[in-house]
Formats: sequence, C-alpha cells, structure tokens
Amino acid sequence: MNMIIPQGDELLARLRLRKYGGGKYSVRYLSYLTGKYKCVSVRKSGVFTSKEAATEWARINLRDFLVKEFQTLERQNWRTNAKIVERFNEYSLWKIEEQPRSAKQDLSMLSNFGIPFFICELKEHNPNTWGEFGEELQTWLKKTAKTRKGETLAVSSANKIINSLNHFLKWMRRKKYIEYGNFRPFESFDQRKQNRRTEKDLVTEEVFLAIHKIISNQEGGKLFADMWWVQRKCGFRVSELLGLMFYWLSDECPDFIKEEFEPRGLKIYGSLYLESQPAKAYISRVDGTIERTALKWRDCISHENARTVPILEKETWKILVKRYGVQCELWDEKKFGPVKDAYLLFDGAQRNTYLERINQAYKQLGLKGGGSHVLRHSLSTEWGIMKINDKVKELVLGHKEDARKAYDHYAGKINAERAKAAPMKRF
Repeated sequence: MNMIIPQGDELLARLRLRKYGGGKYSVRYLSYLTGKYKCVSVRKSGVFTSKEAATEWARINLRDFLVKEFQTLERQNWRTNAKIVERFNEYSLWKIEEQPRSAKQDLSMLSNFGIPFFICELKEHNPNTWGEFGEELQTWLKKTAKTRKGETLAVSSANKIINSLNHFLKWMRRKKYIEYGNFRPFESFDQRKQNRRTEKDLVTEEVFLAIHKIISNQEGGKLFADMWWVQRKCGFRVSELLGLMFYWLSDECPDFIKEEFEPRGLKIYGSLYLESQPAKAYISRVDGTIERTALKWRDCISHENARTVPILEKETWKILVKRYGVQCELWDEKKFGPVKDAYLLFDGAQRNTYLERINQAYKQLGLKGGGSHVLRHSLSTEWGIMKINDKVKELVLGHKEDARKAYDHYAGKINAERAKAAPMKRF
C-alpha cells in the first residue's frame, strides 16, 4: 500500500477545528480509516483557547495520529484476499458461538497480527504452507511486530498470537480447508526463559505505599485506594476485585490454608470466597442483578471451581470489614433490589477509572506505569520465595501450572540474587 503521510502545512488540509462553549477549541481531522472527521481526545491534546494554539498543536502532532491509522490500514490489507476473509468470517461466527469467552481476544490477535504476517509480510496466501514458517513467525513477533503504542510485544502477547493461529489452522483442518498433513502447530516462546523479571520489577513497599497515599488524597479516591491495598495483599485480578460480593467475606478459613501460612508467622484474620466474576468490563445492574461468568481458567460457576483467599494482614481485614458494613446497610434497605449478588464490596468502582488513577499516581512519582496486575505478580513471586505449597497457590491465586512454574522460576532467580548479594559468613 503506497500512501504518503502529509507533513507540516499539508496536514492542515485534513484539519477542522471545533468551537464550543467558553471560546474553547478542539481538534478534528479527516480519518484514513472512516473517511470522516474524527475528534482528538482532549486528554491527548488538551483544551485550546484560540484557533492559533489548536492549529499549531495540529501542525506538530497530528501526523502521529495519521501514521497510526496508516499502520492499522496496512495490518488490515489482508482483507483484500477474498478467500481468507471468507474463512476468517466463518471461523469468527463459530468461535463466538462455541467459545465466547476467548473469542474477542483470539479474533483480535488473528486479524491484527497472525493473518497480516502471512498475507502482508510473507505474501503467503495459501494456509497449507503456513506451517513451514514457524521460525520466521517467532522472529517477526520478537523483533518487528509492535503494539499500537509502538512498543515491542511482550512474550505473553506473542504467545497469544501463536495460539490464535494454531486454533485457526486446527479449525481449518477440521473443516478440510487445509490438508490434514499440512497442519503443524507453531511453537510458543518459553516465558520462563524469555522473561527478564527480577526483584527490581516487583512493587516495593515504598512505591506501594506512595501510590496508595496519592490515590487516597485524590477527590473521591478513598474507594480506589482501598482497592489498591486489597489487590496488593490478596492478589486478585481487577475483574475479580470489582466483582467481590459482600457476603463472600468470612472470619473463618479452611484448616489446610491455615496450616500453610501460620507456621510461617502469618496470622489469618479471615477469608474471601470467590466463585465468579462480572461478565463485562463495565459493571451495571440490569433488573437488580449483575451478569456474571466463571473465573479465569474455570469452565463454569460452581463450588468446585471456587477459590478461597486468606486475609493475612490486619489493615486489609479492617478495610474489608468497613466495606462489608456499608453493603450490609444497603442490603437491609434493599436499595439495589432483593438479590444479594447485586451488592458489591467495592460498589461504584469501574475498571477504567481505577486503572487511570493508578497510572496518574505512577506519573506523579516519575515512574513508568505498571498498572495494577503487577501487584498480583509481586504477591505470586513472594509466595514462590516463601515456597508456598502448589495446591494452596492454585486454590488461592487461580494460576495454571505453567504460571505457577514461571513464578517459582522468578522466585528462584531472586533467591539466588539475594544469596549472592548477602555478606559472607565465617564459621
């Protein structure tokens, strides 16, 4: 695809300014993707009080937006291949119906990375030959492929792309769109070897407390500060944290979990029972209920697939008890209806707002934003250092075997670094 991205004054031909109340202006530009004018988010551009300021900003920055759109068009150029598009559309319908939980991610990885690599990069339009290019695929994912922000792909993302391709080719083999002998699964990267995680990548207590303080001092930040604290001490995923129902909190804990932690000097104040999570990223009540789905890596919602998370710290217990008390009062009033499942410990919080507060705190500290999932990484690695039993880690954190092995690997590296840095003892 040959397209010249305009620069400098040439950009102004694609520019339109929008004036709204108070004499303020926002920037709009003619999009390559839609052929219509698209407004630049005020979060990215800021608000302009004059035409001149808005025009000057566009002259300098608008090209970056057009370049990203052009790159998106290039990635989607494979859609000119009618047969591949037909196969992909058929696979999409099957995937959404048969495997709805993984469909969105799988199809996104395929359309943005997997298929464009073979059609646009290698010019290989016959899926029967794709299996011959496993090494080229790994090299491209490792050195060339970029995220929307222009960053190198994480090993986990590269593996998701490889898995999505394997799923697609396996489906085509089953449908006899490719010959049986031509299906050769692509090999994934070994995350334990590729990942460079060390002790420096964990959230230190100093950074954790600093971010907690910043979020607490923000307007309406107490709720999100409590979430940050609980996520660090309990290792929840964000979706799990947002979906915690108030009656899941208990002052009891199974004996086999107590036997794992109490001999290490850790007191257990209570536990949280976790059976499901919200089905959608944005939480809303419909007819007094919240749509829920099974936990990650679980097939269905059931007691057998549930997890029990111990509360190992007094401050965490206090936060949860306080949140529990608030929801008990709302439940007594039946404010959200007669269904208990509609009353959440962190009621009113939304995923995007929570993550945005965290990123703002990181920026304020002058640190690269690590999101909130890094809290789960930190706790998982700490438990690996403590050599917590695998069965307990599986029940509490919900990791698959590969993930547990990866964290044990990180923990081993950290223990080795600490041993090397420790002063020599004389006997």
